Amino acid sequence: MVAASNGTVRAEVPLLVGGITSERSMAALGAEIMGFERTLHERAYVRADPFLTMQILTFMAVPALRIRERGLWDVRENRVVPLILDEGEA
Repeated sequence: MVAASNGTVRAEVPLLVGGITSERSMAALGAEIMGFERTLHERAYVRADPFLTMQILTFMAVPALRIRERGLWDVRENRVVPLILDEGEA
């Protein structure tokens, strides 16, 4: 996972085991995740747990949604999912 702004990497958490976990100690990995989350929150990220959000949306347990280079992708409909809806849409 990488947090970047203005072309500069601000924080990262390498997850080299299948892209979902690490061989580092739990303490080391936990410290990296906490630093990553702190960096995001300092930049106005509003979700409570960015690590969990990224893990869930990219994990195979949610086969219909994927994060792609163009945003959140609906695999079944083959289209980008709008993240902000106009009032009245559902």
